[in-house]
Amino acid sequence: MKITIRKIAFHIKYLFIYIFYLPHFKQYHKTGKKEIINSDIHVWLKAYKLPFNERFGFIFLMRNFKPFRNLFYQRAGRGRLLVFLCPPDDKLIIDHTTKIGSGLLLYHPYSTIINAKEIGDNCIIRHLTTLGNIDNDNTKRPIIKNNVDIGCNVIILGAVEIGNNCKIGAGSVVTKNVPDNCVVVGNPAYIIKNDGVKVRQEL
Repeated sequence: MKITIRKIAFHIKYLFIYIFYLPHFKQYHKTGKKEIINSDIHVWLKAYKLPFNERFGFIFLMRNFKPFRNLFYQRAGRGRLLVFLCPPDDKLIIDHTTKIGSGLLLYHPYSTIINAKEIGDNCIIRHLTTLGNIDNDNTKRPIIKNNVDIGCNVIILGAVEIGNNCKIGAGSVVTKNVPDNCVVVGNPAYIIKNDGVKVRQEL
């Protein structure tokens, strides 16, 4: 195999990058949440069509996607050295008490606040979205179940439950429970599809 200066420079560059991220790798292995972080890595790599394995995918996402850093720090903890080397996105807030399932994808989550009681597996959250409490009471926070796709500029407030396999349309305001397998839109939100059947149904 012919070794060129470009190839050597490429490998040296990634050696230094790998060393730079050693504290993050240490935290990644120490946290006990390696499998769930790997599920995040796979989902993000697939969504952005990035051809990396877990190790290089982790490095690439930490280098280039600040929201991924927020999610990683929420799962693994945010030591001072980690945050100094890779600052999180200050326009995304993920409450440290939110229980988050595997494979959460955050699409350009500018001005997004995630203060839910629980978020299930394989969910998507977009920008300008707020999941929050009411009356400044953290016992009254949303529960988001599995496979929920939340559009941009969505507000979900209070002790409400969003069922499995739901889609929340852009600009929706949800303050009531949403059953499984529904699509909801509007302010206040109402159901436009239930189990694949078009309807117009109040929550």
